[in-house]
Amino acid sequence: MTPDAPRLAAVVFDPREAVDLCIRTALDGFAGRRILGWLQGYDIEDSCECSDIVLTAIHGGARRSITQNLGSGSQGCRLDNAALAEVAGWLAADLADPPDLLVLNRFGKTEAEGGGLRGVLEQALALDVPVLVPVNRKQLPFWRDYAGDLAKELPCDTGAVRAWVAAVLGADQPCSMVKTVAAPSLV
Repeated sequence: MTPDAPRLAAVVFDPREAVDLCIRTALDGFAGRRILGWLQGYDIEDSCECSDIVLTAIHGGARRSITQNLGSGSQGCRLDNAALAEVAGWLAADLADPPDLLVLNRFGKTEAEGGGLRGVLEQALALDVPVLVPVNRKQLPFWRDYAGDLAKELPCDTGAVRAWVAAVLGADQPCSMVKTVAAPSLV
């Protein structure tokens, strides 16, 4: 890791930006490195007009829904804390053999309150494992209260994310991905 690259970085994104695609694309070319974590996606649920949040493992492609069906007309939070705790347990076990980089699916209100994947984030940092995490612009105040000036804030831009990853891994940026592009909008 270079001395000017903090071990913790947030990819700040607006809700319509494809932050997970941006990160996945930025990680292309670092295949020789041990990068673990989960990225977020969505599956449309047949029983309602909403979508399930589904996490996909960066290494291996395992999938895990972290939402629950609360029934039609429900206005409550659909986050399944038990499912998120299960993912946190898998990540904590993965840290027994520390990876080169850990990618978490989000830092939001649950993490700001001490839950979700916050414990895994702190465990990784205690082991000197760099951590990359998307932060919705709406959640940025929570992130800043938590991380203070210890984290770098990156735009939702493949080149910026790739440059930070290369810096913390002490690696050259992949030659196959020279062009820097902003993440596509989901509009």
